[in-house]
Amino acid sequence: TADGGAILAGATYLPDYSSYAQYIARFAAQGKELWRNVVTPFVPMLVRVVAAPVETADGGFAYCVMERPLQPNNAPETYWLFRADGSGKLLWRRRFDDDLPLIAVRELRDQGFLLAGQRGPTIVLLRTDSSGELLWSNESTEIPVCTGTPLGELLTFAGCNAVVHADWDGEPICTVPIPKCALVAAADGGALAGQSTRGTAIERYDVTGRNIWNKRISTDGHWRQEADGGFLHITVDGRNIGLTKLAPVQPVAAPRLRRGDSDGDAAVNLTDAVFILRALFQGGPQPTCGDAADADD
Repeated sequence: TADGGAILAGATYLPDYSSYAQYIARFAAQGKELWRNVVTPFVPMLVRVVAAPVETADGGFAYCVMERPLQPNNAPETYWLFRADGSGKLLWRRRFDDDLPLIAVRELRDQGFLLAGQRGPTIVLLRTDSSGELLWSNESTEIPVCTGTPLGELLTFAGCNAVVHADWDGEPICTVPIPKCALVAAADGGALAGQSTRGTAIERYDVTGRNIWNKRISTDGHWRQEADGGFLHITVDGRNIGLTKLAPVQPVAAPRLRRGDSDGDAAVNLTDAVFILRALFQGGPQPTCGDAADADD
């Protein structure tokens, strides 16, 4: 939050275990819980907060929730935008397309909201006014692929198979295709993505969708990018909180082509000619760069 504290939203059991309920809690910068509000469903429900709460300009909060009745077993999921005031009291909620799982929400300059939903491999953006009424969806509009890091301060939505960048008026700018589900968007326009296997395989992609590096983390958890470009991995086991920091990886500059340098010693001289002769006629090692060995191009 703006004052250094934190807001947490999630699901909990009711005291009689008859249903889940959705809660929102506010913490001071020192970690002390200031308040907690529970929203009890009208009928027994499975409840899950699917988009983390964001602080709004008036000091309130907005977040997205999935609800599904416990009976019957095949009851459909419903997706909602919840709006709370600065004390966590529910002001209103709006229901959206049931077959479009919501994954994120951001407040815009005019106090309207931009929601992101995941339909198959596609991220769909939904624009609402300040009361949550739907204004438009970009589902029928193809978003161009990013060719470089988008300029300016943008809103970024990370989902499965894509990261979408939009401006503060809610207009989509470009998308980054990735082959995995993004865990968190990166400041350079790319993403940290992963998939649970035996532990979690973590992959870093740049803004063009190119894989930069891969790592393996032993447990699942939550991710966020730090100011230095590294990533913080947060795990919760009962009352224990674990933190793992991945330091930023500096990109390695591609070697510069030096034509005629067939042996790769960063100099062009007689040894390069000898290297080529041995490679051609004596079974010697082959050049690592064919272009460099091709002296006359």
